[in-house]
Amino acid sequence: MKLSIFTDKRRVNKDGTYNIYIRCAEDGKKFLIHTGMSCLKEPDKYTFSSDEPNGNAKSARLMSLYSKCEEFLYHNQGASMESVKESLTVIVTGKEKKKKNLLRDAFARYTSGKYDGTRKLYDRTFALAVQFDEKADFSRIDRFWLERFESFLRQRGIKTNTISIHMRNLRAIFNFAIEEEITDKYPFRKYKIKHEQTRKRDMTADQLRTIASYPLTEKSAEYRDMFMLMFYLCGINASDLFELKRSNLRNGRIEYYRHKTKKYYSIKVEPEAKAIIDKYKGEDWLLSPMDTNADYHFYLKRMNQQLKKIGMTYTEGKGWSGDALFPDITTYYARHTWASIAAEIDIPMDVIAQALGHSTPYSTTDIYVNRRLKKIDEANRKVIDFINNV
Repeated sequence: MKLSIFTDKRRVNKDGTYNIYIRCAEDGKKFLIHTGMSCLKEPDKYTFSSDEPNGNAKSARLMSLYSKCEEFLYHNQGASMESVKESLTVIVTGKEKKKKNLLRDAFARYTSGKYDGTRKLYDRTFALAVQFDEKADFSRIDRFWLERFESFLRQRGIKTNTISIHMRNLRAIFNFAIEEEITDKYPFRKYKIKHEQTRKRDMTADQLRTIASYPLTEKSAEYRDMFMLMFYLCGINASDLFELKRSNLRNGRIEYYRHKTKKYYSIKVEPEAKAIIDKYKGEDWLLSPMDTNADYHFYLKRMNQQLKKIGMTYTEGKGWSGDALFPDITTYYARHTWASIAAEIDIPMDVIAQALGHSTPYSTTDIYVNRRLKKIDEANRKVIDFINNV
């Protein structure tokens, strides 16, 4: 490679000077590296004229840079132009090339194509890791880093089980990175992820009967009906229910791919569920509320707010008063309640897991060739009949 000093006279700076570069060329290819210096008159190789401001100092600086570059080329003959450019840039500018953050890249690759809610949760984990350590990367994370990160999260008021979610997300990223040969480090061997027993988020059969028959205004009744529909559909997730189109209803069954697992799922629409679907029939969406809500998250938020107010009284100018029947209720209660009642009436646990769409050892195609659907349909009917006191 041929090394030279290049004064760029094609462009003039505001003060009338020209920028000075180190130029490296080989086989018709070349690159320039700005030295950070400029001149009024082009130097003779690396010697500035006597009337150049700070000429002696510039000459010494340029000579030093040139000599270091020459020495590097002498000891690295045969190196690729790309690697030479990277190394000479460090020599001339004194700035190391910013290294790619492998942790950030792994988060992006791992969550690519995943359900939107899952991706946002992993994004939150990475954001917190960077808030704790702006240089967070695989090379920096060890058991002590994890312990300090946990303390950092606690100081921010984050609860134990939420911390557990973030730690499990990090662990999943490390497992992915090891599989992809991005790193061989695994700090979770000696770090134990902590969790607490959560308060049950279900209702008794009597409580569910109460909410199903409680007198409500038209709008409040809509939210209650959506809650009951979730229950009647084997505790279907809100994200799955509110993104169903009318085309997902076929031959008396709701057929779709779950957002979370991307697996095919099919639920028989019992008469109780059909009555609600018919009442709120949408134009394109399965349910009419989604025809006027661009994002189901906003509707879901209002729904949870209104469910918590069942039992209270609204007075114009005074707001809500009285005691709520279920002040902690959310849409999750429909799913948990279905599972709890199914267990109460002795539905086998593997059938409950399949009805909820949990992972099973069966393949997707088995849904058509074995008795799983029939068992789920029978279980759902038994649960609904139990609520109806049949």
